[in-house]
Amino acid sequence: MEKAKQSFINSGYTSEEVETATAKLSQSPESQSTPQPEVAVPSPQSAPVTQPLPAQPQVKQPPKQASKTFLIILVIISILILGVAGAVGLFWDKIFG
Repeated sequence: MEKAKQSFINSGYTSEEVETATAKLSQSPESQSTPQPEVAVPSPQSAPVTQPLPAQPQVKQPPKQASKTFLIILVIISILILGVAGAVGLFWDKIFG
């Protein structure tokens, strides 16, 4: 019992908590008549273990309206840039000549 108490104290529990738990266990009539199976008690300093979520099937979502709008804006800007570049190319000699 002393070994178990020291183990809990080393795990981060205060000695008062360990003594209180020991006193409760020694007062319990069940603990004297039948041996209890050992139960792993997580230490208070360890991070909680998160269980992975079950795999969910991937569902394709239809494209959002915002992406269509963005694509239209890009096409318009590209056409404007090409138009300006073409006009500058056609009139290069008149502009810079």
